[in-house]
Amino acid sequence: MKVALITEDLNPRRGGAERSASELAEELCRQGMELTVIARRVNIKPEERSFRSKIFRVSARTRVGRWRQFAQAVSGHLAETNYDIVHSLAPIPQADVYQPRGGSILYSAKRSAQTYACSVKSRIKLKTLIFNRARQVRIVGERKLCEANPGPTILALSHYVQRQFQEEYQVPESRLRVIRNGIDIDPIRCEPAREQGRVLRERFDPEGDLAIFLFAAENFRLKGLAPLIQAAAR
Repeated sequence: MKVALITEDLNPRRGGAERSASELAEELCRQGMELTVIARRVNIKPEERSFRSKIFRVSARTRVGRWRQFAQAVSGHLAETNYDIVHSLAPIPQADVYQPRGGSILYSAKRSAQTYACSVKSRIKLKTLIFNRARQVRIVGERKLCEANPGPTILALSHYVQRQFQEEYQVPESRLRVIRNGIDIDPIRCEPAREQGRVLRERFDPEGDLAIFLFAAENFRLKGLAPLIQAAAR
């Protein structure tokens, strides 16, 4: 089966969504798919990956321009190339499957604005969402995908994300599937990993009587580090 996997950037070293996208690509190959990753950049050496790639480099100066150039190039390629399934992580009109790695773009923008501790700043952020043109053009694309009939199947990472699409776009449940991120736990169950854990604990807790939280994330405000510390203190 010929599958196109569309993402703007594929760089597993950045972690998070991009790492999970690269893991998805490799797993599709292991499942026997003839996979082509369509992107602006793929930061994995050809000899280190199992999939083909189709790169569309963009030259526009603004984020809106770069997105539009990329989306147009992808649409042209899909019109000329026969794929059995178009699986997109970005809001591309031709997608058969849409799987946003961070949930609904619209909902994520609202939640990001609400994470500011200052209520005044939060309200300002919510009021000015419309002025983020790069985000707005993607929200428009996402809305078109959701309102299309028939539209793509939408893969949600959780029931929480599933509700986002139902509440924001009124997507029927028949078009939604919850597929949680898979996690390879072998690397953290092996003895070298356990030894690293013991070294870390001894460094910060030589007496062995503390509760230690390991918080691996960027953008602490968005990821909720402050509420976690407050909850832990209570």
